Formats: sequence, structure tokens, C-alpha cells
Amino acid sequence: MAANLIAEIGDIERFETPAKLARYSGVAPVTYASGKTEMQFSNERGNRELKAIFFHLAALVIMTPGKDKRIVNPFFYDYYHKKISEGKTRKQALKCVQRRLVNII
Repeated sequence: MAANLIAEIGDIERFETPAKLARYSGVAPVTYASGKTEMQFSNERGNRELKAIFFHLAALVIMTPGKDKRIVNPFFYDYYHKKISEGKTRKQALKCVQRRLVNII
């Protein structure tokens, strides 16, 4: 997964901020605004391979595999459940984890 991530991103220096990498990978939401209304939607553009890598990585760090339900990454597990307790859906909470992973990378 790390090799695929490096291959898809290429030179990390071409992204000045994590927000630009998030936009490139399709993790950042797209805002549509008109007059008084403003709505955010999931980004359908961007690098699909990179978006899939971030999705799988986010799912990996929040899961509890096996019969013993051992937490793989306590930080992201707690962060995911915090977002759910804030009222976000599971899909939205997973997207927040993806965005946090982009910030780290």
C-alpha cells in the first residue's frame, strides 16, 4: 500500500499544502454555492487510484479484526467514533479519517 501511495502521489513537493493533496486525491469535499445557499458534496474528480488507497487505508486503521476485536490503531479508532458521536454518518466519519491521513502524509 505504501508503494502504491508513493507511486500515485509522485513528488510530494508539488503539493504546497495538505488541502491541495486532498483535492488532488478526491478526498476533499466540493462546495457548490449560489446566492444564499451553499452545499458540499463528495468529490467525484481527482485521482481515483489515490482515493481508493486512502479509503482502504482509512478502513484498515479503524477496524477491529478477529475474534478478540483488537483495535489496530487506537488514535484513529477513537477519532472515527468521536465523529460518529458528533452526528456524522459512518461514511462521513470515514471520510474524516481519510482527510486526517492526507494531513499526516
